[in-house]
Amino acid sequence: FLDGLLFAANSESLLEQVWPDLIADKGAILHRLLKRLLHVASFPDWRFRALADDRNAEQLAVWFRIPQPLYWYPVLRVLSQHSKDVAQHALMTAAQVCTLWLRTMPEGMPGRSEAGQVALALAKETQGLAAEGVIFGGHEQIIYEALLYAGRDFPTEVGQIGLELSARRSEPEHATQRRLAAQKREAAAREDWRKNHPELQRKRPTPIPTLLFHEGPLRPPAPDGPAERVSDAFRAAVLDTPALTGLTNKHPETAREIVLAVCIDEPKPVEPYERPSLLDGYGLAYWPRGYPAQYWKGPFLKFLQDAPEAALDTIVRLVNYATNRWLELAAGANVDEEERRKYALEFRVGDRSVCWVGDPNVYNWHRFIPLHGDVVGCALMALEKWLYDEMEARRSISKWTQYIFERAQSLAFAGVLVSVGLKHPVLFTKDLQPLLGNWRLYDVQLNWSLQETSGSWRIALSGQDAQTIRLATEWNSMPHRRALLQDIGPWLMFQHTGTREYLTARRTEWLKEFEGHGGPSDRNEVFLARFDTENYTETPQEDGTVLIEMHLPADLEAKIRTGQENRDLKLLSLSMAPHARKILDQEVSLSSQDVARFATTIRSLIDWAANDLDKNEQRYRMNAIAGGVAVLIVCHREWLLQNPDIERWCFETLQNRKPVEGAEYESPAAIGIQTAEAFLGEAGVALLQESNADWVMRLAFNGVTAFHYSSTLHTMWRAYLLRARLGEKFDSLVNVVVLWSAVRYATNRESGYYAAPESLAKCAETLYQRYCSGKLNGALIPLQKVETLGRRLTERVMRQKMAPRVRRAKQEWEAARGLSNRDRKLDREHPDIDLEVIQNGFGFLIDMIRNRLPGEQEKVRHYMDELFNVEMRTLPSSPSRDPHSEIQGTPYSYDIWIMERVADFIASTNSIEVARQLYRPILDLGAPGRHWVEDFLQAWIAIGLQRAPDLTTFATVWRDMVEYAMALPIWQPNNSNYWSPTETLAADLMGLRERASLVLGLTKYRSVVIAMVPVFEQWAKAWLKYASVAAWFARFLSTDTGDVLLAQGISQLAAVVNSFRDDDWHRYGLGALLTEALAACWKHLRREVESQSDLRTAFLKILTELTARQIPEALHLRTKVAEAIGAL
Repeated sequence: FLDGLLFAANSESLLEQVWPDLIADKGAILHRLLKRLLHVASFPDWRFRALADDRNAEQLAVWFRIPQPLYWYPVLRVLSQHSKDVAQHALMTAAQVCTLWLRTMPEGMPGRSEAGQVALALAKETQGLAAEGVIFGGHEQIIYEALLYAGRDFPTEVGQIGLELSARRSEPEHATQRRLAAQKREAAAREDWRKNHPELQRKRPTPIPTLLFHEGPLRPPAPDGPAERVSDAFRAAVLDTPALTGLTNKHPETAREIVLAVCIDEPKPVEPYERPSLLDGYGLAYWPRGYPAQYWKGPFLKFLQDAPEAALDTIVRLVNYATNRWLELAAGANVDEEERRKYALEFRVGDRSVCWVGDPNVYNWHRFIPLHGDVVGCALMALEKWLYDEMEARRSISKWTQYIFERAQSLAFAGVLVSVGLKHPVLFTKDLQPLLGNWRLYDVQLNWSLQETSGSWRIALSGQDAQTIRLATEWNSMPHRRALLQDIGPWLMFQHTGTREYLTARRTEWLKEFEGHGGPSDRNEVFLARFDTENYTETPQEDGTVLIEMHLPADLEAKIRTGQENRDLKLLSLSMAPHARKILDQEVSLSSQDVARFATTIRSLIDWAANDLDKNEQRYRMNAIAGGVAVLIVCHREWLLQNPDIERWCFETLQNRKPVEGAEYESPAAIGIQTAEAFLGEAGVALLQESNADWVMRLAFNGVTAFHYSSTLHTMWRAYLLRARLGEKFDSLVNVVVLWSAVRYATNRESGYYAAPESLAKCAETLYQRYCSGKLNGALIPLQKVETLGRRLTERVMRQKMAPRVRRAKQEWEAARGLSNRDRKLDREHPDIDLEVIQNGFGFLIDMIRNRLPGEQEKVRHYMDELFNVEMRTLPSSPSRDPHSEIQGTPYSYDIWIMERVADFIASTNSIEVARQLYRPILDLGAPGRHWVEDFLQAWIAIGLQRAPDLTTFATVWRDMVEYAMALPIWQPNNSNYWSPTETLAADLMGLRERASLVLGLTKYRSVVIAMVPVFEQWAKAWLKYASVAAWFARFLSTDTGDVLLAQGISQLAAVVNSFRDDDWHRYGLGALLTEALAACWKHLRREVESQSDLRTAFLKILTELTARQIPEALHLRTKVAEAIGAL
C-alpha cells in the first residue's frame, strides 16, 4: 500500500487524500512511509564505490543513497504543505528525508525549496521541544544538518536559527512562550498532586548549614563565543558534517559567527583566588570526534575554498583566542603589553613590528595541540593545506599572508607559514621574508624538525581506517617537514640578492643583540657563521652549476668538535639503554665484528669526564653503561673471557657503580623505561652461573628487590632463561620474590607507595642475609605462609604509626562493615603481600607454561596452584548464592594476569581433572564475581585457544566447562526475558563477546566450533531470549566460523525475534546485527533457504520483522531475496 502511494502517477493527490490517516496514531503510518521513501525510492550512491571492498560494499550501498526525483518531488510538496504536522508526528524521520534530498540535489533542483521549508519547521519545533525540557540525547543532530543544508535556499532564515542555536542570539519568542507554558503545566500538575495526596506531605526539616565548595562567578562570554551552552548535537552538525556549506556560499559572515560559537566554550565559573591550571585547556569546546586533528576535519577547508576572506578571518580569530587563553595560563590574566612581549617573538613587516605570542609548543600547534585543542589543530592544518593548494594552482597568496601578518597574534601562524615556505622556498624571498628575521625562530623550527623523524604522529592513527591512515601518512610524511630553516636561509642568500642583503643586515642586528647579553654562545657563533658569506666558497663546475661550500674559522671548528663530542655522548646515553634492552631481549643481535666496537662505545661512556650533567642526564648515562655491560656479560661472555682487560673493567663497573635514583614521585610501576637496576640484576643473574661471590649475589638480589617492578620482571626472566644452569639458585630467587612481596607490602604501608629506594633497601637487608646464607634454597615457600608474614609485618608497622584509639576505631569499623549487608555488596580480603611483585616476579610463567624443561611439570603446577589460591582467597562467595549480590570493586592487574595464566595453563594441559580444579571455583563465583569470571572466559578463548596444542582437547574441556556452568543454580536465567545478571557471562561462556569473538571467528578454529555445535544448541535454548545475548550471537554468525551455526542459529533466533522490546532493538543494534546474520545465511546457505521449508520459514520470519521495523539493511536484503525466491 505504501509503495503504491509513492510510485503512483498521481502520488501527490493520493497523499493529500489519506493525510489524516497518515498522521493518525502519532503519525505511525507517516513514519513508515518516509522510511520506505528513503530506501525504495532511492538507489546506491555510486560515488562511494571507490571506498567499498568486500566487507563493506553492502553497507555503503545501504547507508549512502541518491533519491529518485520522480518519486520524491510529489512527497516533498505534500510534506511542505503540512510541515507543522510533519514536525509534530515525524520529526526525526522527516529530518532524514530532508537531509538526504538537500545534501544530494544541486542548487535550483525542484523540491529543494519544499525540503528547506520542512527543515525550517523541524528546527523550530526542536527549539520549542528543547525549551519545554525535552532531552533528545544527541539524536536531534540530523535535524540541524537538514537546517544547515537548507542554507542555500533560505540563507537568512537558516542563519537566524543557526545563530540562536549557537547562543549568539536570544532564544526565539515561540520557544520562550513554550517554555513558560510548560512551566505552568508542571506547576499545575504539582499542585494537583499535593491536593490529591495530602497524607504524603511532610514538613521538611531545616537544612544543616554546610561548608561545601561554591563555584566562583561566571567568566564573561568571549567576544566571538556563545552566551550559554551550545547543544552537542548542533556542534556535531557544524563540525562533523559538510552541512555548513549551505551557508558558507550565501552568508559567509553568518557562517563565521556560527563556527566560532561552536568552537569556543561557553562561560564557565572561575575561582578568582586561584591561578588557572594548564588542565583547564584553552577555553575551547569539547569536540569528541576532533582527535586526531586532520586537515579535512571540520568545516575549515571547504570554508576556505568557498569564502576565503571570511574563513581566514574565522581561523585567525579562533587561534588568537586560544593563544590568549594560553597566555593567561602562562602569565596570568590582565598582562600589560610589556609583559605580553616577553611571551612573544617579534617580526619586522615593512615599517612596523609584529609580535606573535607563544612558545615552541604553540608554534607547533599545526602539528599537534594538547588539552582538547583539536579544533584549533584542524583549523591550522586546513589553512596549511589550502595555502599548499593555492600555490600548486599558481595563485598568489600575498593577500592572505599580508592579512595574517596584519591580524594574527599567535606564534602558531609562524608554524604554518614556515611549513608553507619550506615546501615553496621562493616565498621566503618575498611574502614570508619577515619570518627569516628572528633568530629564535630558527632554533624552534630546528627542534621540531628533528622530532619529525620519530614519527610520533602515527600513535594517533591507531584504530583508524585504511583511507584515513593513507591520507594522514601522505600529509605527515612530506619531505619538507624534515627540512631545516637554518639551511634554507643561507641557500637563498646565494639565489636571491634581496634575501642576501636582508639576512646580512639581520645578522648584524643579531650580533648586537648577543653582545648586549655577554656575547654569543658557541652555538650562536655557529649560527651566525651560517649567515656570513665570507665563510662560503663558490666553485664553478663543468656542467655550468656552482658548488657552494662552507668553511668555518679554525677556532670555531675546534669548539664545534668539542661540543659535538659531548652532544654525541649525551645522545648515546639516551639511545644505548633501549638498544641494550633490544639485544638482551634478542630483538637485535651483535655480530662478532661489532662486539669490540660496542665495548669501545661503552668504555667511552665510562671514561667521559662530564661535570655539567644534571641528575636526569647522570641517570641516563648510568642506565646506558649498565645496559652495555649487561649485554657483554649476558650475551658475549665467551668473548669477554678472551679479553680479560675488558672483563676487568666490566666487573669493576658492576661492583662500583650504583643506579641513579629517579624523580621524587616516579612510579615504581612505570613502564617503557630502561633502568640500571634491571641491567645490573640481569648481569648478576648471569654471573651466578659461575660465581657465588657476595657482590654477584648482591647484584642478582638487588635486581629482584629493585624499586621498579619491571626490574623484578627482567631479572627473574633472565633467571628463568638460565634456570637449567642455575639449578637451585633459581629456586632461591623465586623464594626471594615471594618473601619480598611481604616485606615490600609492609614497607609501602610504612613509607607509602612511592617509598624511596633507600627505604626499600634497608628493609631488604635482613632478607638478603637469609638469601646469601642459603636459607631460601629449596621448594617454593607456601604463599599462605608468606601472607601471614606480611600481615604480621604490617600490623607491627600500623602499631607504630597509628594511635591505639584510632586503631580500635578502625577495627570496629571493619568489623561492622563485615556484618552489614550493604545492598548485597561483598568485600574482598586483600592479602598482605605486594601482588605487583608477585605478578612481575612470576612473569616468566607466560613462557614456562608452554616450554617446560623435562621434570618441570609438577613445579609449574605447584606455581599455578599457589598463585591461583592467593587469588581465590581474596574473592568472597555469596552466602545465599544470590546472583544479584556483587563483589566490591573491579579486578586489579594481578587479577587479570592470573586469570590469563590459568586459562593458558588449562588449555595446555591434557587433563580434564586438572582443568576442573581450576575453572570450577571461578565459574562458581557467578554473577557476583562477574568481572573476574569475564576476565577468565575472555582469556580462555583469546589466549587459551590461540596457544592450545590440541584443538580437540580444547573443545572437550570447553564443552565440560559450559555444561558445568549451565548446571549451576547461580548461572540460571530468570523467568523473564528482560534482564538477567548472568546474561553477559552467558555470552562470554560461548566466546561471543569482544576480543574472544574475534579469535573464535577465525577460520582456523572452525573445527572447535563444529565440535561445540550441540553445546551451542542447548545454550541458545536458555539464553537467546535476552536481547543482548541474541545480539552477540547474531554478530558471531556472520564471522568466518559462525557459518557453522547458521542454520541452527537462524531457526533459534526466529523463535525469539518477536519477543524483544522496542528499546532492546535500539540499545543493542539488533536490526543491523540480525540483518548481517541473514545476509551471511543467504550467502552461505542460499540453496538450503530455498529448498528447506523450516529454514526458509525462520529466515523469512526474521526478515519480515526487520522490514516491518524499516531496518535499511534489511530492506536492501529483502530486495535481493525477493528477486530470487519471489516470496515477499
